[in-house]
Amino acid sequence: MSFSNVQLANVQSLQRNWDALNTKTTRDQQNNEEKCAFYLIPNDVLDPQQRIKRYELGYWDEKGQVRFMREAHIQYLKKHLGELGTRYMSQASSKPWLYYHVLNSLDLLDAEDTSLYEGATASVEACYTDGGYAGGEFEFPHLMTTYAAVNTLVLMQKYSVIHRDALYALFMSLKSEEGSFQVHLNGCQSYEGGFGSNPGSEAHGGYTYCAVACLSILNRLGECDVDGLEKWLVDRQYALEGGYNGRTNKLVDGCYSWYIGASLELVRKYRNARGYPNRASMLKYAYCMEQNMSEGGLRDKPEMHSDLYHTMYCLCGLSVLGALDKEVDCIHCIERGKVVDCMRYFGGLE
Repeated sequence: MSFSNVQLANVQSLQRNWDALNTKTTRDQQNNEEKCAFYLIPNDVLDPQQRIKRYELGYWDEKGQVRFMREAHIQYLKKHLGELGTRYMSQASSKPWLYYHVLNSLDLLDAEDTSLYEGATASVEACYTDGGYAGGEFEFPHLMTTYAAVNTLVLMQKYSVIHRDALYALFMSLKSEEGSFQVHLNGCQSYEGGFGSNPGSEAHGGYTYCAVACLSILNRLGECDVDGLEKWLVDRQYALEGGYNGRTNKLVDGCYSWYIGASLELVRKYRNARGYPNRASMLKYAYCMEQNMSEGGLRDKPEMHSDLYHTMYCLCGLSVLGALDKEVDCIHCIERGKVVDCMRYFGGLE
């Protein structure tokens, strides 16, 4: 993919002047804008050494085409199916999430490896206990790890392994006394337009996606403030970087290409509308700043390390943008064909 100088010539004009307001927030934003600007300024503006550095990083070929390093990302993911190393020690209680991030990413890259499925299924099943899935063996079940475990099993099309009745009983046991899901969700929408973790909390991209997806499942999205929601979502895109942030006055982060992007797609679908807020700028951020050329994998912003979490959600964001061959389902966060097949299977059960 290429980005013309006409598109990028105004990069410097988009950098904001924070001199009148010197805080940690503004300093971090200014620093991030400067890092991002390097990837956006046209070649004819850069000095020779900067041009050499740009090509050495691997983002551009000799014709100025931006590369998507698919094979490097696949190798990065497969490497993490073995020893994860000390960096992932804090996620020892998140095994279903690690399998979900790796297998979903490989699937979206059209590089799924069915030889991995037997071992992955056994590892996920070992996390099942007391009606739900835990983060590891001999731990308590949790809704978040249950979500990751079920999605992982659906990715591998291991439907018969899923403890359907026990999971249903677990979910129903966690309903509030008045029996509501939807009322709580609507109560989490803040004055900003997005949703927080609980009533009165600051709007956040991740919680907004969860709320929008849940309301879409219930066919009740129209009962929240959709106008305010859409405005808040669109406002998450930054002019210079092109990517999304997750909260007001926070830095852009690659994972929000999924959380914000998928939420916008669900709102568009509800309204039968077309269009996408500056798709070219979002792709620019994805290709130029999310990819880690030295390590493989994807990341939240320039000069950060890639990780499994950001790799998966950045790829999901690219799928929402139509930049991958596989189409991710914006409610379930796995490839749409797998969702259809899963629903067909469970729809045939009594």
